[in-house]
Amino acid sequence: MSVAMLVLGEIRCRWGTAVVALLLVGLGVLAVLGTDALARDAADVTRRVQRDIGTTLFLLPRGADTSAWWLHRTSTQTLPEDAADRLEASGLAGRLIPMVRRIVRVGDTDVLLSGIGEERTGGRQRVFAHDVQANGAIVGATAARETGVQIGDMLSLPGGDVRVVDVLLAQGTIDDISVFLPLLDVQHRLGLV
Repeated sequence: MSVAMLVLGEIRCRWGTAVVALLLVGLGVLAVLGTDALARDAADVTRRVQRDIGTTLFLLPRGADTSAWWLHRTSTQTLPEDAADRLEASGLAGRLIPMVRRIVRVGDTDVLLSGIGEERTGGRQRVFAHDVQANGAIVGATAARETGVQIGDMLSLPGGDVRVVDVLLAQGTIDDISVFLPLLDVQHRLGLV
């Protein structure tokens, strides 16, 4: 007699126990699959919330004036160039955006000159939707209005003029008073490299 025949014979004799056992196994499988689906959905929601709230941790150099940072979002010191590499290699951060910010005078207006490096996303969607690595400046709405520049105009910044390639819509954030350029360009303009 084969094993299948023995199992079917046992099920015929104890059909109630077989149905209950089958239901329990089915409920267990459904619970595991449901928990997995909920965990994946929760992870997706968490990622979207983290992306939408923006940068949640700023790494400042040792000795940086934190009051100046919170008041002006600038620091006179910079981190070593390999700091982002080391942090990325440690696995402690899933998204890194190397950045330098300084207040500079453009005509009669102060703007926040923001140099943004290549965003390290770990395969995720970029936070800053605009391509800062393009040749030219991306200007926040308030900075554009105050300096009177439009797309295609030349903007006079420390270290030389730069063409405005985009003007952002008003967002009600610090980006409104910012002028974005590639990180290396801003570092050269500010004499940091």
